[in-house]
Amino acid sequence: MWNKGCRRLVVDLADCRTMDSTFLGILAGLALRSRKDQGEVILTSVMGRNRDLIEKMGLDRIMTVEEDAGGSGPGSARELVGDAPSKAETTRTMLEAHKNLIEVDPTNEQRFQDVVDFLRESAQRRGAGA
Repeated sequence: MWNKGCRRLVVDLADCRTMDSTFLGILAGLALRSRKDQGEVILTSVMGRNRDLIEKMGLDRIMTVEEDAGGSGPGSARELVGDAPSKAETTRTMLEAHKNLIEVDPTNEQRFQDVVDFLRESAQRRGAGA
């Protein structure tokens, strides 16, 4: 969607009970890219533990975080679908996601450096690059 000119991404987390570091890192990557392209990422329906995780990772500094659904009412959302990624692509995505978290907040390096090292080695073994 970004390559097609979309510059406003709204992610409704109403049905999201928990998030792992890879998902948080993917959100971080979207927000970092959007800032370079004068776009924005908005997270809506962010409550409880998810809000805590977003704030702990520093993502609230690079995207808008809202408790209510805001502008994501009926008819304004589109489901994004695609082909299942290969294991190499998944490893590369996970690696980039964790690097994004470190870029957003350098204190995340202490949390995720071992994960980054493991994924980098795994990506090299799978031929996915690092």
